Amino acid sequence: MSTTFERISAKAAELGWRCRAVPWTRVEYLREAIEGRFRDGLLDEKALRDYLSFIYQAPEGFEPRSIIVVAFQALPGRVNFGWRGGRVTVVIPPTYVGFMNRIRTVVGTLGDWLEPEGFRVARPRLPIKTLAVCSGLAEYGRNNVCYVEGLGSYLQLAVAASDMPCDSDPWREPKALDRCAACGVCGRMCPTGAISPRRFLLHAERCLTLHNESEEDFPGWIDPAWHNSLIGCMKCQEACPENATLAGRYDDLCFFSEIETGLILAGTPFEKLPGEVASRIALIDFADENYGLLRRNLQVILDRAFTTP
Repeated sequence: MSTTFERISAKAAELGWRCRAVPWTRVEYLREAIEGRFRDGLLDEKALRDYLSFIYQAPEGFEPRSIIVVAFQALPGRVNFGWRGGRVTVVIPPTYVGFMNRIRTVVGTLGDWLEPEGFRVARPRLPIKTLAVCSGLAEYGRNNVCYVEGLGSYLQLAVAASDMPCDSDPWREPKALDRCAACGVCGRMCPTGAISPRRFLLHAERCLTLHNESEEDFPGWIDPAWHNSLIGCMKCQEACPENATLAGRYDDLCFFSEIETGLILAGTPFEKLPGEVASRIALIDFADENYGLLRRNLQVILDRAFTTP
């Protein structure tokens, strides 16, 4: 007779999802995996605070017994902005495209499947990449990005805590892709030097993603020419051989006319934007608290587009 998780896994596979479940007690390992790197001097305080801040307690009023992690295909997105009589195409990495809506969908679907079996789910805030790798679902690339067989790194991860019992524990030590040992392409493509041949762990404090996700001013050492995405960075993933079969594939998301682009760059408050413009901004996950990042990052991208020979 199949277990609850085996039945859930079969339903997930029908949707193209890959999933694993581990006991909730592995939360303490996840905490140590992150905080131990900080104590060992491998992470600076800004990276820990802004990029790796997690909550390791169980959701309030809920006693989870398992953690379910799910991976599913997500392509990079493309957004077009009219500007200076032309059109500039800007990429958004796959981990950002529809991020929260997709996670809510996955967690909600897991809840719908588990409710008839007498179990609940909640969405915790955990280091999901570490979880995916240690559960056996994914492997690390040298760029510290997660890779899943058949999906490359063009994917998104979702995690749910559940009171569903975990009948087995596939936990393992973090594993890297075999190809990485003799490749090095990502390190050569990284514009900031965040990927070092001298250690596997990313120099998070130098990663462009850390800085263009932050509302703080860009450090002076970041060359404006390095910016290549509306948020995050695609240089290492685009060059990675593990993504070769997905090269050139994008989700075309939306277009902003030159007038609409001008409204964003002028700092028009989000609530005063035309409704259709606000809806498109929400579609690409730059509404509300992320709206300021859109203006700042877009300005850098457009300046680069019109100054690069």
